[in-house]
Amino acid sequence: MGVAIDGSLNWWPNATEQPVLPVFSPYQTAPAQHVEVFNRGTSSFTYQVRPSVPWLTATPAGGTVTKQTRVTLQVDWAKAPTGRTAVPITVTGAGRTVTVQAVVDKPATVPVNGFVEANGHVSIEADHYTKAVDGGGVSWSRLPDIGRTGSGMQPSPVTAADQTPGGAGARLEYQVNLTTTGPVTVWAHLSPRNNVRPGAGVEYAVSLDDQAPRMVNTTTATGSDDTAMNKGWEMNALEAVNRTSTTFTVSSPGVHTLKFWAVDPTAVLQKLVIDTGGLRDSYLGPPESRRVSPDDPTTTTTPTTTTTGTTTTTPGGPAGCAASVSLNSWNGGFTATVKVTAGSSDIDGWVVALTLPPGATVTNAWNARRDRDTGAVRWTDVGYNSRVAAGQSTEFGFQGTGVGTGMTPTCATR
Repeated sequence: MGVAIDGSLNWWPNATEQPVLPVFSPYQTAPAQHVEVFNRGTSSFTYQVRPSVPWLTATPAGGTVTKQTRVTLQVDWAKAPTGRTAVPITVTGAGRTVTVQAVVDKPATVPVNGFVEANGHVSIEADHYTKAVDGGGVSWSRLPDIGRTGSGMQPSPVTAADQTPGGAGARLEYQVNLTTTGPVTVWAHLSPRNNVRPGAGVEYAVSLDDQAPRMVNTTTATGSDDTAMNKGWEMNALEAVNRTSTTFTVSSPGVHTLKFWAVDPTAVLQKLVIDTGGLRDSYLGPPESRRVSPDDPTTTTTPTTTTTGTTTTTPGGPAGCAASVSLNSWNGGFTATVKVTAGSSDIDGWVVALTLPPGATVTNAWNARRDRDTGAVRWTDVGYNSRVAAGQSTEFGFQGTGVGTGMTPTCATR
Protein backbone atom coordinates (compact mmCIF):
# COMPACT_ATOMS: atom_id res chain seq x y z
CA MET A 1 0.00 0.00 0.00
CA GLY A 2 1.08 3.50 -0.80
CA VAL A 3 -0.57 6.72 0.42
CA ALA A 4 -0.41 10.12 -1.24
CA ILE A 5 -2.09 13.26 0.08
CA ASP A 6 -3.57 16.42 -1.34
CA GLY A 7 -0.98 19.19 -1.59
CA SER A 8 2.17 17.04 -1.58
CA LEU A 9 4.34 15.37 -4.22
CA ASN A 10 5.55 12.77 -1.71
CA TRP A 11 4.08 9.39 -0.85
CA TRP A 12 4.12 7.29 2.28
CA PRO A 13 5.57 5.19 3.83
CA ASN A 14 8.41 6.18 1.49
CA ALA A 15 8.71 9.76 2.79
CA THR A 16 10.10 10.39 6.25
CA GLU A 17 8.24 13.60 7.20
CA GLN A 18 4.75 13.67 8.70
CA PRO A 19 2.00 13.76 6.04
CA VAL A 20 -0.10 16.89 6.69
CA LEU A 21 -3.10 17.85 4.57
CA PRO A 22 -3.83 21.47 3.57
CA VAL A 23 -5.72 23.30 6.33
CA PHE A 24 -9.48 22.73 6.35
CA SER A 25 -11.59 25.89 6.49
CA PRO A 26 -15.36 26.46 6.40
CA TYR A 27 -14.67 29.26 3.89
CA GLN A 28 -12.41 27.41 1.47
CA THR A 29 -13.32 27.36 -2.22
CA ALA A 30 -10.68 24.82 -3.18
CA PRO A 31 -11.92 21.25 -3.75
CA ALA A 32 -12.29 19.04 -0.69
CA GLN A 33 -9.05 17.64 0.73
CA HIS A 34 -8.32 14.03 -0.17
CA VAL A 35 -6.06 11.04 0.37
CA GLU A 36 -5.01 8.65 -2.41
CA VAL A 37 -4.59 4.98 -1.50
CA PHE A 38 -2.74 3.15 -4.27
CA ASN A 39 -1.47 -0.33 -5.00
CA ARG A 40 2.29 -0.79 -5.22
CA GLY A 41 2.02 -4.52 -5.86
CA THR A 42 0.15 -6.92 -8.12
CA SER A 43 -2.63 -8.13 -5.78
CA SER A 44 -5.63 -6.11 -4.64
CA PHE A 45 -6.04 -5.39 -0.92
CA THR A 46 -8.61 -3.97 1.47
CA TYR A 47 -8.10 -0.62 3.16
CA GLN A 48 -9.70 1.56 5.83
CA VAL A 49 -9.47 5.30 6.52
CA ARG A 50 -10.39 6.25 10.08
CA PRO A 51 -10.46 9.91 11.26
CA SER A 52 -10.08 10.11 15.04
CA VAL A 53 -13.14 12.38 15.50
CA PRO A 54 -16.75 11.78 14.40
CA TRP A 55 -17.18 15.22 12.77
CA LEU A 56 -14.51 14.49 10.12
CA THR A 57 -15.67 11.84 7.66
CA ALA A 58 -13.92 9.90 4.90
CA THR A 59 -15.71 8.83 1.72
CA PRO A 60 -15.32 5.97 0.88
CA ALA A 61 -14.00 5.01 4.31
CA GLY A 62 -13.02 1.52 3.19
CA GLY A 63 -13.03 -0.93 0.35
CA THR A 64 -10.76 -2.80 -2.01
CA VAL A 65 -7.90 -1.20 -3.93
CA THR A 66 -6.98 -2.73 -7.26
CA LYS A 67 -5.02 0.24 -8.63
CA GLN A 68 -5.90 3.45 -6.81
CA THR A 69 -8.73 4.95 -4.75
CA ARG A 70 -9.34 8.59 -3.85
CA VAL A 71 -10.82 9.17 -0.39
CA THR A 72 -12.48 12.57 0.12
CA LEU A 73 -12.54 14.18 3.57
CA GLN A 74 -15.37 16.41 4.79
CA VAL A 75 -15.86 18.40 8.01
CA ASP A 76 -19.24 18.78 9.71
CA TRP A 77 -18.70 22.41 10.64
CA ALA A 78 -21.75 22.54 12.91
CA LYS A 79 -20.05 20.00 15.18
CA ALA A 80 -16.38 20.95 14.75
CA PRO A 81 -14.81 22.84 17.70
CA THR A 82 -13.85 26.49 17.41
CA GLY A 83 -10.18 27.21 16.84
CA ARG A 84 -7.43 25.16 15.22
CA THR A 85 -7.59 21.40 15.85
CA ALA A 86 -5.17 18.68 14.72
CA VAL A 87 -6.95 15.46 13.79
CA PRO A 88 -5.00 12.21 13.14
CA ILE A 89 -6.38 10.07 10.29
CA THR A 90 -5.29 6.43 10.25
CA VAL A 91 -4.94 4.72 6.87
CA THR A 92 -4.46 0.95 6.96
CA GLY A 93 -4.09 -1.68 4.25
CA ALA A 94 -1.85 -4.50 3.05
CA GLY A 95 -0.30 -4.80 6.49
CA ARG A 96 0.80 -1.15 6.61
CA THR A 97 -0.41 1.88 8.56
CA VAL A 98 0.07 5.55 7.68
CA THR A 99 -1.14 8.35 9.97
CA VAL A 100 -2.12 11.54 8.17
CA GLN A 101 -2.64 14.81 10.03
CA ALA A 102 -5.61 17.04 9.25
CA VAL A 103 -5.55 20.61 10.57
CA VAL A 104 -9.08 21.98 10.97
CA ASP A 105 -9.44 25.75 11.40
CA LYS A 106 -12.85 27.06 12.50
CA PRO A 107 -12.68 30.82 13.23
CA ALA A 108 -14.30 32.05 16.42
CA THR A 109 -15.85 35.04 14.65
CA VAL A 110 -18.02 34.91 11.53
CA PRO A 111 -17.01 37.36 8.77
CA VAL A 112 -19.85 39.53 7.53
CA ASN A 113 -18.47 41.26 4.44
CA GLY A 114 -15.69 40.82 1.89
CA PHE A 115 -13.41 38.05 0.63
CA VAL A 116 -12.48 35.60 3.39
CA GLU A 117 -9.04 34.17 4.08
CA ALA A 118 -8.90 30.38 3.91
CA ASN A 119 -6.13 27.83 3.30
CA GLY A 120 -3.55 30.57 3.87
CA HIS A 121 -4.60 32.98 1.13
CA VAL A 122 -7.23 35.29 -0.33
CA SER A 123 -7.84 35.21 -4.09
CA ILE A 124 -9.86 37.89 -5.93
CA GLU A 125 -10.87 38.30 -9.57
CA ALA A 126 -10.12 41.84 -10.75
CA ASP A 127 -13.68 42.78 -11.70
CA HIS A 128 -15.13 41.72 -8.34
CA TYR A 129 -14.06 44.92 -6.59
CA THR A 130 -15.88 46.46 -3.65
CA LYS A 131 -15.46 49.97 -5.02
CA ALA A 132 -14.07 51.51 -8.22
CA VAL A 133 -12.85 55.07 -7.64
CA ASP A 134 -12.22 57.43 -10.56
CA GLY A 135 -9.75 60.29 -10.33
CA GLY A 136 -7.35 62.45 -12.28
CA GLY A 137 -9.38 62.09 -15.44
CA VAL A 138 -9.10 58.29 -15.26
CA SER A 139 -12.00 55.86 -14.88
CA TRP A 140 -12.10 52.05 -14.97
CA SER A 141 -13.10 49.72 -17.81
CA ARG A 142 -14.01 46.04 -17.51
CA LEU A 143 -12.48 43.84 -20.22
CA PRO A 144 -14.62 40.68 -20.43
CA ASP A 145 -12.75 37.35 -20.43
CA ILE A 146 -9.30 38.88 -20.94
CA GLY A 147 -7.97 37.13 -17.84
CA ARG A 148 -7.01 33.49 -17.59
CA THR A 149 -9.76 32.85 -15.06
CA GLY A 150 -12.12 35.79 -15.60
CA SER A 151 -12.34 39.38 -16.75
CA GLY A 152 -9.81 42.19 -16.32
CA MET A 153 -9.85 45.82 -15.24
CA GLN A 154 -7.97 48.64 -16.98
CA PRO A 155 -7.69 52.40 -16.46
CA SER A 156 -9.38 54.44 -19.16
CA PRO A 157 -8.51 56.14 -21.43
CA VAL A 158 -5.22 54.44 -22.25
CA THR A 159 -3.98 57.78 -23.58
CA ALA A 160 -4.19 59.38 -20.14
CA ALA A 161 -1.03 60.60 -18.45
CA ASP A 162 0.68 58.40 -15.88
CA GLN A 163 -1.07 58.70 -12.51
CA THR A 164 0.40 59.38 -9.08
CA PRO A 165 -0.99 56.81 -6.61
CA GLY A 166 -2.44 57.89 -3.30
CA GLY A 167 -4.93 60.43 -2.07
CA ALA A 168 -7.95 60.75 -4.34
CA GLY A 169 -6.28 58.92 -7.23
CA ALA A 170 -7.99 56.29 -9.37
CA ARG A 171 -8.07 52.93 -7.64
CA LEU A 172 -9.92 49.66 -7.18
CA GLU A 173 -10.77 48.70 -3.60
CA TYR A 174 -11.31 45.14 -2.36
CA GLN A 175 -12.60 44.38 1.12
CA VAL A 176 -11.00 41.31 2.68
CA ASN A 177 -11.34 39.43 5.98
CA LEU A 178 -7.96 38.31 7.34
CA THR A 179 -7.29 36.06 10.32
CA THR A 180 -3.50 36.15 9.87
CA THR A 181 -1.35 38.93 11.30
CA GLY A 182 2.22 39.85 10.43
CA PRO A 183 3.83 39.98 6.99
CA VAL A 184 1.71 39.06 3.95
CA THR A 185 2.57 39.05 0.26
CA VAL A 186 0.23 40.59 -2.30
CA TRP A 187 0.53 39.09 -5.78
CA ALA A 188 -0.85 41.02 -8.75
CA HIS A 189 -1.62 39.04 -11.90
CA LEU A 190 -1.54 41.40 -14.88
CA SER A 191 -1.89 40.79 -18.58
CA PRO A 192 1.57 40.81 -20.21
CA ARG A 193 2.02 44.19 -21.89
CA ASN A 194 4.95 45.67 -23.76
CA ASN A 195 6.17 49.07 -22.64
CA VAL A 196 4.49 51.25 -25.27
CA ARG A 197 4.91 54.58 -23.46
CA PRO A 198 7.95 56.70 -22.58
CA GLY A 199 9.48 55.49 -19.35
CA ALA A 200 11.08 52.46 -17.76
CA GLY A 201 8.13 50.06 -17.95
CA VAL A 202 4.51 49.25 -17.16
CA GLU A 203 3.75 50.32 -13.59
CA TYR A 204 1.01 50.02 -10.99
CA ALA A 205 0.79 50.53 -7.22
CA VAL A 206 -0.88 48.60 -4.41
CA SER A 207 -1.61 49.39 -0.77
CA LEU A 208 -3.29 47.84 2.26
CA ASP A 209 -5.59 49.99 4.39
CA ASP A 210 -3.93 53.35 5.01
CA GLN A 211 -0.37 52.16 4.33
CA ALA A 212 1.47 54.08 1.63
CA PRO A 213 1.03 52.77 -1.94
CA ARG A 214 3.98 50.76 -3.20
CA MET A 215 4.97 51.14 -6.84
CA VAL A 216 5.76 48.09 -8.95
CA ASN A 217 7.39 48.17 -12.37
CA THR A 218 6.25 44.93 -13.99
CA THR A 219 8.77 45.24 -16.80
CA THR A 220 11.88 45.51 -14.64
CA ALA A 221 10.56 43.25 -11.84
CA THR A 222 10.20 40.30 -14.20
CA GLY A 223 13.14 41.20 -16.44
CA SER A 224 10.87 41.12 -19.48
CA ASP A 225 12.44 42.63 -22.61
CA ASP A 226 10.13 42.65 -25.62
CA THR A 227 12.87 44.04 -27.87
CA ALA A 228 15.31 41.21 -27.12
CA MET A 229 12.43 38.73 -26.66
CA ASN A 230 14.31 37.24 -23.69
CA LYS A 231 13.17 34.45 -21.35
CA GLY A 232 11.27 36.85 -19.09
CA TRP A 233 9.24 38.12 -22.03
CA GLU A 234 8.86 34.59 -23.37
CA MET A 235 7.39 33.22 -20.11
CA ASN A 236 5.00 36.15 -19.67
CA ALA A 237 3.73 35.79 -23.23
CA LEU A 238 3.54 31.99 -23.04
CA GLU A 239 1.55 31.96 -19.80
CA ALA A 240 -0.49 35.09 -20.65
CA VAL A 241 0.23 36.64 -17.26
CA ASN A 242 2.76 38.86 -15.51
CA ARG A 243 3.03 38.12 -11.76
CA THR A 244 4.66 40.56 -9.37
CA SER A 245 4.50 40.91 -5.59
CA THR A 246 4.72 43.38 -2.72
CA THR A 247 4.87 42.79 1.05
CA PHE A 248 2.76 44.44 3.76
CA THR A 249 2.30 43.96 7.50
CA VAL A 250 -1.14 43.17 8.93
CA SER A 251 -1.37 44.52 12.48
CA SER A 252 -4.68 42.95 13.51
CA PRO A 253 -7.19 40.35 12.25
CA GLY A 254 -10.49 41.45 10.76
CA VAL A 255 -11.66 43.53 7.81
CA HIS A 256 -9.02 45.24 5.66
CA THR A 257 -9.07 47.10 2.35
CA LEU A 258 -6.69 46.15 -0.45
CA LYS A 259 -6.23 48.93 -3.03
CA PHE A 260 -4.93 48.65 -6.58
CA TRP A 261 -3.87 52.10 -7.89
CA ALA A 262 -3.74 53.23 -11.50
CA VAL A 263 -0.29 54.42 -12.58
CA ASP A 264 0.28 53.36 -16.21
CA PRO A 265 -3.12 53.30 -17.96
CA THR A 266 -2.05 50.43 -20.21
CA ALA A 267 -1.82 48.04 -17.23
CA VAL A 268 -4.57 45.38 -17.17
CA LEU A 269 -5.29 43.68 -13.84
CA GLN A 270 -6.53 40.06 -13.95
CA LYS A 271 -6.38 38.88 -10.34
CA LEU A 272 -5.08 39.75 -6.86
CA VAL A 273 -3.86 37.10 -4.40
CA ILE A 274 -2.88 37.73 -0.78
CA ASP A 275 -0.51 35.04 0.48
CA THR A 276 -0.88 34.80 4.26
CA GLY A 277 1.44 31.81 4.49
CA GLY A 278 -0.35 28.95 2.78
CA LEU A 279 -0.38 29.80 -0.94
CA ARG A 280 0.50 26.75 -3.04
CA ASP A 281 2.01 26.78 -6.51
CA SER A 282 -0.51 26.41 -9.32
CA TYR A 283 -0.68 27.39 -12.97
CA LEU A 284 -3.79 29.58 -12.76
CA GLY A 285 -3.50 30.61 -9.14
CA PRO A 286 -6.03 29.61 -6.47
CA PRO A 287 -9.77 29.76 -7.18
CA GLU A 288 -11.51 32.92 -6.05
CA SER A 289 -12.09 33.12 -2.32
CA ARG A 290 -15.50 33.04 -0.77
CA ARG A 291 -17.10 36.47 -0.59
CA VAL A 292 -19.57 37.03 2.21
CA SER A 293 -22.13 39.81 2.42
CA PRO A 294 -25.24 40.63 4.44
CA ASP A 295 -27.39 39.02 1.72
CA ASP A 296 -25.24 35.86 1.46
CA PRO A 297 -27.70 32.98 1.06
CA THR A 298 -25.65 30.80 3.37
CA THR A 299 -26.16 33.21 6.28
CA THR A 300 -29.66 34.55 5.63
CA THR A 301 -33.00 32.92 5.07
CA THR A 302 -34.70 33.54 1.72
CA PRO A 303 -38.36 32.61 1.09
CA THR A 304 -38.75 29.86 -1.50
CA THR A 305 -41.57 28.46 -3.59
CA THR A 306 -41.69 25.07 -5.27
CA THR A 307 -43.11 24.20 -8.68
CA THR A 308 -43.36 20.87 -10.48
CA GLY A 309 -39.97 19.78 -11.79
CA THR A 310 -38.02 22.76 -10.44
CA THR A 311 -37.35 24.54 -7.18
CA THR A 312 -37.32 28.34 -7.41
CA THR A 313 -35.95 30.97 -5.06
CA THR A 314 -37.92 34.18 -4.63
CA PRO A 315 -35.77 37.23 -5.51
CA GLY A 316 -34.53 39.12 -2.47
CA GLY A 317 -35.21 42.61 -3.88
CA PRO A 318 -35.02 44.75 -7.03
CA ALA A 319 -31.39 43.81 -7.61
CA GLY A 320 -31.87 40.23 -6.49
CA CYS A 321 -31.89 36.98 -8.39
CA ALA A 322 -33.76 33.70 -8.45
CA ALA A 323 -32.48 30.16 -8.98
CA SER A 324 -34.25 27.03 -10.18
CA VAL A 325 -32.99 23.51 -10.78
CA SER A 326 -34.16 20.78 -13.15
CA LEU A 327 -32.96 17.17 -13.08
CA ASN A 328 -32.29 14.33 -15.46
CA SER A 329 -31.89 11.21 -13.29
CA TRP A 330 -30.97 7.58 -13.80
CA ASN A 331 -30.12 4.67 -11.53
CA GLY A 332 -27.12 5.84 -9.48
CA GLY A 333 -26.66 9.32 -10.94
CA PHE A 334 -28.08 12.54 -12.31
CA THR A 335 -27.39 15.78 -14.13
CA ALA A 336 -28.72 19.09 -12.84
CA THR A 337 -29.28 22.32 -14.74
CA VAL A 338 -29.49 25.43 -12.57
CA LYS A 339 -31.00 28.60 -14.03
CA VAL A 340 -30.06 31.96 -12.49
CA THR A 341 -32.54 34.75 -13.31
CA ALA A 342 -32.00 38.44 -12.56
CA GLY A 343 -34.76 40.39 -10.83
CA SER A 344 -35.99 43.81 -11.91
CA SER A 345 -32.42 45.19 -12.18
CA ASP A 346 -29.25 44.05 -13.92
CA ILE A 347 -26.87 42.02 -11.75
CA ASP A 348 -23.08 41.69 -11.96
CA GLY A 349 -22.02 38.63 -10.01
CA TRP A 350 -24.13 35.92 -8.41
CA VAL A 351 -23.85 33.09 -5.91
CA VAL A 352 -26.11 30.07 -5.54
CA ALA A 353 -26.26 27.92 -2.41
CA LEU A 354 -27.57 24.39 -2.84
CA THR A 355 -27.49 21.42 -0.48
CA LEU A 356 -27.06 17.98 -2.03
CA PRO A 357 -29.03 15.05 -0.61
CA PRO A 358 -27.11 12.65 1.67
CA GLY A 359 -24.90 10.36 -0.38
CA ALA A 360 -24.88 12.59 -3.48
CA THR A 361 -21.52 13.79 -4.84
CA VAL A 362 -20.68 16.25 -7.63
CA THR A 363 -18.35 14.65 -10.19
CA ASN A 364 -18.29 17.30 -12.91
CA ALA A 365 -19.57 20.85 -13.45
CA TRP A 366 -19.66 23.58 -16.07
CA ASN A 367 -20.22 27.36 -16.17
CA ALA A 368 -19.79 27.80 -12.38
CA ARG A 369 -17.23 27.32 -9.62
CA ARG A 370 -18.02 25.24 -6.53
CA ASP A 371 -16.47 25.15 -3.08
CA ARG A 372 -17.05 21.46 -2.36
CA ASP A 373 -18.42 18.24 -3.85
CA THR A 374 -20.89 17.11 -1.16
CA GLY A 375 -23.29 18.62 1.36
CA ALA A 376 -23.90 22.38 1.25
CA VAL A 377 -22.29 23.51 -2.02
CA ARG A 378 -21.73 27.16 -2.90
CA TRP A 379 -21.67 27.98 -6.62
CA THR A 380 -20.32 31.25 -8.08
CA ASP A 381 -20.18 32.70 -11.56
CA VAL A 382 -17.04 32.27 -13.68
CA GLY A 383 -16.64 35.86 -14.88
CA TYR A 384 -18.00 35.60 -18.39
CA ASN A 385 -21.50 34.81 -17.08
CA SER A 386 -21.47 37.17 -14.08
CA ARG A 387 -23.58 39.85 -15.75
CA VAL A 388 -27.27 39.09 -16.29
CA ALA A 389 -29.69 41.70 -17.60
CA ALA A 390 -32.93 42.39 -15.72
CA GLY A 391 -35.39 39.57 -16.26
CA GLN A 392 -32.84 37.48 -18.21
CA SER A 393 -31.19 34.19 -17.26
CA THR A 394 -27.94 32.27 -17.41
CA GLU A 395 -27.42 28.58 -16.66
CA PHE A 396 -24.81 26.29 -15.17
CA GLY A 397 -24.89 22.56 -14.67
CA PHE A 398 -23.31 19.64 -12.90
CA GLN A 399 -23.27 15.87 -12.89
CA GLY A 400 -23.42 13.79 -9.74
CA THR A 401 -23.64 10.32 -8.30
CA GLY A 402 -26.42 9.23 -5.98
CA VAL A 403 -29.90 10.76 -5.88
CA GLY A 404 -30.37 14.45 -6.73
CA THR A 405 -34.03 15.00 -5.85
CA GLY A 406 -35.09 17.53 -3.23
CA MET A 407 -32.46 20.21 -3.87
CA THR A 408 -33.58 23.78 -3.07
CA PRO A 409 -31.23 26.46 -4.44
CA THR A 410 -31.02 30.02 -3.10
CA CYS A 411 -29.51 32.93 -5.02
CA ALA A 412 -27.96 36.28 -4.10
CA THR A 413 -25.97 38.95 -5.91
CA ARG A 414 -22.38 39.76 -5.01
